[in-house]
Amino acid sequence: MSILALVVAAQAAVAGSIPLTADHWETDGEVAFETRDDRAVMRLGAPVAGKRSGAVATVKGLTFKTGVIEYEVMLPDVTEFSGPIFHQPNAMTGEYIYFRPHMSGRPDSIQYTPIVNGSTAWQIFGGPGFEAQGTFPLNRWMHVRVDVYPTSALVSVDGKPL
Repeated sequence: MSILALVVAAQAAVAGSIPLTADHWETDGEVAFETRDDRAVMRLGAPVAGKRSGAVATVKGLTFKTGVIEYEVMLPDVTEFSGPIFHQPNAMTGEYIYFRPHMSGRPDSIQYTPIVNGSTAWQIFGGPGFEAQGTFPLNRWMHVRVDVYPTSALVSVDGKPL
């Protein structure tokens, strides 16, 4: 289960926090809006560690092409993938950068893949420029920033560019 608190800054003219309440998000899968550590959070996935269930949350009414996505996330110590999808004109197409908590500290602990016709191609998009090594904390909050450009993105964790 990934738990996140999210701030999105899109296209210099649109910046601000997106409230973590159901009326601001389109969701699919097991998603809950809860309070943890005295803050509003969105839980993506099953509430019980070890029970796998996918979930996706999309900001309602936001058109995002380039800009900054920032959020706080708490990743569990399980085989799971969590991260932002962007450049997404529809549910079947986009770009996905995801954290692999079970691989923390390894060269491919953060990966990129395009999504085409609903399928990912992570097997093809490997190596420098498509994977990054990050050592990130498990079961505690970490700050993620993704600077999204027209043809690339830069991921930072707790202020460290990866």
